[in-house]
Amino acid sequence: MATYAVVADFEGLIAGWVTTDAAALEALLKRAERDIDSYLGIPVTIAGGPRIEPLLLSAGQREALKRATCWQAHYRFLQGEEFFVRDQHESVTGPDFGTRGTLSRISPAAEAELAGTGLSQVWRTVTPPAVVPQII
Repeated sequence: MATYAVVADFEGLIAGWVTTDAAALEALLKRAERDIDSYLGIPVTIAGGPRIEPLLLSAGQREALKRATCWQAHYRFLQGEEFFVRDQHESVTGPDFGTRGTLSRISPAAEAELAGTGLSQVWRTVTPPAVVPQII
């Protein structure tokens, strides 16, 4: 089960969305959650669970995290999962094709939700290292 956002959150945010497969949407939210964790630069947990504990955040940070996760899931849906597993290149040319630049792997709407929240610093207090190095 996704932690940052649930199916009802997604349905409430994305206008006109109708869920036909709640399990598939839940899986999509889980993948979006991992995208957000990576975007925030939060270290990977060994168990593979959520990297931020939402209950330790302020109400505003929780709301931003929830909305960003929903927007990221929507972006994943629109872009298609293939987009997130194939290589992106700044420029590729050939005799009968050409591309330039890359699209972001993070939704612009998700980035906007997270801007100014301070969430990229949260992991330092939420998931402390098992051993704190001592400087002598």
